[in-house]
Amino acid sequence: MQRLIQLERSQLGRTASLAADVSKLQDAHDLLVRASQDQFDRFKLIRGKLLADCEVLALDSESLVRSDELLSRLNISLEYPDAVIFTAVYLDALDRAADQSLFLNRNSKDFIDDPDVKMALNSVGCTVIANFDDGLARVLSSLGLEA
Repeated sequence: MQRLIQLERSQLGRTASLAADVSKLQDAHDLLVRASQDQFDRFKLIRGKLLADCEVLALDSESLVRSDELLSRLNISLEYPDAVIFTAVYLDALDRAADQSLFLNRNSKDFIDDPDVKMALNSVGCTVIANFDDGLARVLSSLGLEA
């Protein structure tokens, strides 16, 4: 982007009627670079706070092995890979029975809109949220931070 703006500045600088305004192009570039850096810095800050207190679950062999049995027992119908994801989340929440768990997933069709899935996860202390902004606000609130 830097090279493109420098090239355009050079070209526009040759036109007498535009030469006086060429510096505005650099100002716009500087603003975009600053905004991008601010956004990235904020992302790193929030990511660090989340990773310090949250866990990203791995899809392990136990989830693969137990998914059919668990879904059958809970009378839940999910296709792979959603069945394995559900099982990993459920088993993790079950292991953390004393702690509140949160499952963030944009796939509302399979995880949010299915009352059996929500009820099963709620039964082991896991709240399901489909909107990442709502999930972030919930986690930051529980950490005593503001988004």
